[in-house]
Amino acid sequence: MDCLLDAFGPVPVEGASRAEIMSSAIHWIAAKIGKPGVGDAFAGVFSDAVSDPSLREILSARLQDPYRLALQEALGEPENRVLFFIDVMVGTLLHRLGMTGEPMADTDVAALVRDGSARTSLKVPARPNTGWPVTREDTRVLPRGRSEGRRPSATSRTSLGDSG
Repeated sequence: MDCLLDAFGPVPVEGASRAEIMSSAIHWIAAKIGKPGVGDAFAGVFSDAVSDPSLREILSARLQDPYRLALQEALGEPENRVLFFIDVMVGTLLHRLGMTGEPMADTDVAALVRDGSARTSLKVPARPNTGWPVTREDTRVLPRGRSEGRRPSATSRTSLGDSG
């Protein structure tokens, strides 16, 4: 764990705007995960933590919390929104590394910054009682009265055995 902490170092929270801060954080973590051995070690420790509660606690307290707190302060966002941003960005980078054996290419990191930051933008209004962002698709009606992007209500859910 100490080797990972040393490899990552402090997160740069640089930028004059929220977008610049998020961009610098994404480029920073992409570069760290792309270093030989660092992404592999991070993914390995992360995988071990799935079945090891004490390792999860260490990862949370020693690795994630310092970055989360720095981003919360820089962005002025609550913990759950910053954790979501971290999950989406770091998860995407680790997934690419795991699936291809290569770190994400610079052009894809740029697309992640552009598209991912917009989609995980903080302070997006949420649908009532869901926490999910309101989108234009929420108003588009699909066949059988369903709207894309909405979760079915408890009364409209069907079991797998239902022919529906």
